[in-house]
Amino acid sequence: VDKPISIGSITANPQANNRRVVLFKGKAIDIRMITGGALGIPTCGQAFTLEDDTGSIDVWYMIKCHHQDHANVVIVGEKDQLLVSATIDSSPATDLQTSIKPDTGFRAMAMKLVRLKP
Repeated sequence: VDKPISIGSITANPQANNRRVVLFKGKAIDIRMITGGALGIPTCGQAFTLEDDTGSIDVWYMIKCHHQDHANVVIVGEKDQLLVSATIDSSPATDLQTSIKPDTGFRAMAMKLVRLKP
């Protein structure tokens, strides 16, 4: 995956794109913390809305709490321009929660974030 695709091309039919690995480019807004656990591992992270000219998608960037490898963790700031490598997840919600928004039923699970120069 080397070229970003439009967010609108995924949100039009999230079910058809389930488990697909995508690259998005957009602006992060509405940043919130994630807390919960997956498979018994305490999980922390950030969720945010990524928007481009075609639409917006909920992005979850998960890390294990107290992970040693925090050197590679990108902390997302409001209105950051990002390149997001993610897997589309349109499966039902897990026990993870974000502090604000209700679960839309699908999200992009970020594996890698790159902050772009403004």
